[in-house]
Amino acid sequence: MVTSADVVLVVLDGTERTRTLVRGLVDNDIRTALTSASVHELVPLLNGVRRGLVYGVVADPSDAGQVDRLFERVGRTLGAVTVILDPSERLTGNRAASHAA
Repeated sequence: MVTSADVVLVVLDGTERTRTLVRGLVDNDIRTALTSASVHELVPLLNGVRRGLVYGVVADPSDAGQVDRLFERVGRTLGAVTVILDPSERLTGNRAASHAA
């Protein structure tokens, strides 16, 4: 169960299911980081959300260096990631798991 103490990283996959999941997190005031290789996928989910609650980062989840920088940026902005939601399993190997608090 996710609580308001968590920082959730959601790896977007272009599905309505994932967009609905993001809206549910935001509606419940959960600090949420979004990532996608496409800015076009991020922008609609960032419009109108409360600053400091949602943070978007364009990053290729298959690129280890970009994943490292993703976690660094999210950590500086929202705090350490405690939960990773990656419905399509786009993150590379165990690298992401090593970053989660």
